[in-house]
Amino acid sequence: MTVNKEVWILAEQKDGELEEITLELVSAGRRIADKLNNGLCAVIFGDQLAGLADNLARYSLDRVYAINDSLLRGCTTEAHIEAFSNLIKKATPEILLCGATLLGSDIAAGLAARLETGLASDCTYLDVSDDGLLLATRPVYDDRLQVVVVCPVARPQIATIRPGIEDIKLTKAGGKAKVITIDPQPSPAVTQARVIGHTKADLKTVRLDRAEVIVAGGRGIGGPEGFRTLEELAELLGGCIGASLVATDNGWVSDDKHIGQTGVVVGPRLYVAVGISGSIYHTMGMKDSKLIVAINRDRNAPIFSLADMGIVGDWREVVSATISCLGETEESAKREDLKYKE
Repeated sequence: MTVNKEVWILAEQKDGELEEITLELVSAGRRIADKLNNGLCAVIFGDQLAGLADNLARYSLDRVYAINDSLLRGCTTEAHIEAFSNLIKKATPEILLCGATLLGSDIAAGLAARLETGLASDCTYLDVSDDGLLLATRPVYDDRLQVVVVCPVARPQIATIRPGIEDIKLTKAGGKAKVITIDPQPSPAVTQARVIGHTKADLKTVRLDRAEVIVAGGRGIGGPEGFRTLEELAELLGGCIGASLVATDNGWVSDDKHIGQTGVVVGPRLYVAVGISGSIYHTMGMKDSKLIVAINRDRNAPIFSLADMGIVGDWREVVSATISCLGETEESAKREDLKYKE
């Protein structure tokens, strides 16, 4: 098979807005494509995509493939995978990057199986070798080790990257990428299974390494009662709770909440460290968080050197005031939503 020397990304959108992982993928794809002196293209699914595709095309992309999913709506992702794999077989890109999201992971795995190629999943860093191979770094053994995955023969080389690990560095292109609309013709076999509904996940049971918001407590919380307050804050923020080793060792929360070098390694969009001093054993597990907010009464606590925002004070007062403010905002939003519906 003749391989087209291009890097492709899967662009994700929701309700007519590009997801942040899409911008991260454009940044990662541009970095990899520049190293290989290759082109960069995006693939996006949806109906009435003209505005989204045009917006995406303003960045330094060569082409945007807009796959019209009006015939795929309601089907499982198998129908989308079929349309995507048919496009890949025709255009034969060198590399495909997807987000390690529910959609990206599902499509990447399906494509790897259909195209009989390799997949490096849940990567934390991407690079290229001297001979032009994608070097995909990913954690193994509960994030305790890092391995570099290489796919030397099969194509395309496919990798999914964790949300939040790639800095968004975008520049508007001088020209404008060409937008190509694809009208798929799904086979009957992939349209038999239908999606009949969605159930929202319980945030208390979400894996810490998948959480977008984490409120973590340490020794300064003082006991299990304090963690119930943190749970209230986490719920208002749409996240879950974590803890330092001291908190889990004392039995204030379960061991699966332990974040650190010997616990779970996380990288959420927002990490709130409450009553955590910031020992290296803990920070090794959360230093890659996108935005870190630290609350501690000790202004010399090491956690402040890592934090994007630091609050010196009694955590109970700070958290209670934050819960009160968020609660008022939530009630106001509900009233506005009710007024709009009326």
